[in-house]
Amino acid sequence: MSFLPTSQVKAFEQSVEAFRERLLAEPVLRYDYASRNPYEALDRLNAEHCANERGARELRELTELFDFPEIMEVIDDVADACRTDLVYLKQLWDLCFVVRAQIDAFEATAWGDFDTAAAEAEMQALMRVLRSIPSQAKKLPIYAGLEQAMSDFSAALPCVSDLKSPCMRPRHWEQLMEGTASHFEMSDAMVLQDLLALQLHKHVEVVGAVVDRALKEHSMETTIAKLAGTWAQIEFDFQPYNGGDVMLMRFKEEDAEALDEISLLVQAMMGSKYLDTFRMDVTKWSTALRDVSEVVAQLTAVQHQWAALEKRYVSSEEVKEELPDATYKFAVADQLFRMTASEVYATRNAVQACSVPGLRERLAMILSLIHISEPTRRTP
Repeated sequence: MSFLPTSQVKAFEQSVEAFRERLLAEPVLRYDYASRNPYEALDRLNAEHCANERGARELRELTELFDFPEIMEVIDDVADACRTDLVYLKQLWDLCFVVRAQIDAFEATAWGDFDTAAAEAEMQALMRVLRSIPSQAKKLPIYAGLEQAMSDFSAALPCVSDLKSPCMRPRHWEQLMEGTASHFEMSDAMVLQDLLALQLHKHVEVVGAVVDRALKEHSMETTIAKLAGTWAQIEFDFQPYNGGDVMLMRFKEEDAEALDEISLLVQAMMGSKYLDTFRMDVTKWSTALRDVSEVVAQLTAVQHQWAALEKRYVSSEEVKEELPDATYKFAVADQLFRMTASEVYATRNAVQACSVPGLRERLAMILSLIHISEPTRRTP
């Protein structure tokens, strides 16, 4: 033992431990080192560690010669840990560049051509590879950085998928830029990277709110368009009164049911928090459908009352002689009614016919004239 250079072993042990400390503090262990060339740093560290391994082998031979190999345990353990870390570090950087190349390819893809589902599948496959590495490698800082970068990109993909919705309109993109406090120009030349610059993974709730608004507004827009198309086709039915030229309106039962249903839907839209964009259209239809409902009820009542008195005043000379004032008032009502019935018949379309300015007031006046012209015979 007196011939064994223990001081040399101790000095080498300290040297190896110092290398270990420097290795663990090396910037190349961090993911943000990717902007430089990590392989140059790895080559330098590997060369230095190879020298340590050669030195360790020489000392091991010497200690075995003197039958004291146990004094090399610390050196061997530290050297093995360094070699393990360097191997895992190289593997992680290899995977890092594979991932970075794939993400770069995705980011360079034209926005309109980007396949979100394929990208999600590819990122899931790469994440499985990353998470399959030994637990010792996961202790290296680069692992956490790479995992975070992959997670951030993967978290943005559902947002990207949502934003590709055909419901998105220019106003929604403006809302997205406002919500993310950023700006970009929408164009055919836009690539995925332009959109990811918004850091969508940090604004998942903003994206969700904007897309939800786009979907709800699209539903409202579709409903309004369908409503307009439907009511452009709905017309009143008519039948001649006593085979004459006065055409009495009839509102079909199925159209009345449709009116009730669509009125409830429009009422719901009026209370929607997404109303602002379509306020003018929804308000217009709310008014139009209310007009149809009220005019149909008024006109039905007027027709019924008019028909009940028409024979008496037109056919009975006795009534005319006994009730000249009432006869006059009915004649006025009769003239107004025939004119109104003719206009409704000429228009036919329910919405157009019922939206004539002053129509409800005119019907109310006709009904009032009919009521005060109802026959009340003088007592002999």
